[in-house]
Amino acid sequence: MSAAHEASERARHSRVLFLDESPERAAVRLAVDRLAARYSGAMANESAPPDPEEASRRFTEAVSRRDLDAAAAMFAPGAVWITSDFEGRYEGREAIRGLLDDFDRAFEDVEHATDEFRYLGRGATFSVTVQRGRPRGSTMFVERRFAAVVVWADGVIEQLTTYTDIDQARAAAERLVQERG
Repeated sequence: MSAAHEASERARHSRVLFLDESPERAAVRLAVDRLAARYSGAMANESAPPDPEEASRRFTEAVSRRDLDAAAAMFAPGAVWITSDFEGRYEGREAIRGLLDDFDRAFEDVEHATDEFRYLGRGATFSVTVQRGRPRGSTMFVERRFAAVVVWADGVIEQLTTYTDIDQARAAAERLVQERG
């Protein structure tokens, strides 16, 4: 089965309206699915890891188990992590490792779960993650839902942009795939 056909099948099977999803949001998500089906795997110089969903899962698990060296190693030496919600920009693996350290120090308990994942083709992925943690010194847990748009190159993360506005992230993912086309 060709990569484009596999992407089309994934997109076809993922057209589910989530309970908390507005019709407008569903329309944007379906547009991203269609782009993924159209562009996925058809390029000669595809730059994503062999299994982008598995690579994304490994990153999420490394952060959850607090193996920050493993998480940082998934970034290219010159990678960039942009946090749209905090207006932060972290350039280079060392700076990204520092961001992960800062986050880790802020929480006693933390876990991440991926709600949604899409390989968009052209080395790009889109995911929605729920992050739940207990800040140091607190008995309360906090939770946030965010999206990540990731550009992969040679099997590592070249750029990661996180968004608290999921619809904004979907639109950014769609633009990214079109620009990379």
